[in-house]
Amino acid sequence: MVKVKSLYAYLMMSLLILVNVWFSYYFIFGDGQGELTFMGFISLITAIIITLLMIRFYRFEKRQNMKNFNAHIKSDDDRILK
Repeated sequence: MVKVKSLYAYLMMSLLILVNVWFSYYFIFGDGQGELTFMGFISLITAIIITLLMIRFYRFEKRQNMKNFNAHIKSDDDRILK
């Protein structure tokens, strides 16, 4: 189950990614072409970085959830089904 705090984190990162992708489209292909085209590339790089951070956050949470799931097992003997 997804916690509310992590849901907010996913939502905020997704919104930041969407805004940066829109800015990169606007400055590279849209009406913002011209002197500020480099800002489109900066926005695209920022969106890629935030996407990679979101993937790392997902993997970290998945790993933490697995540790918490197995925390009640104290030893290898307890793992054996009786």
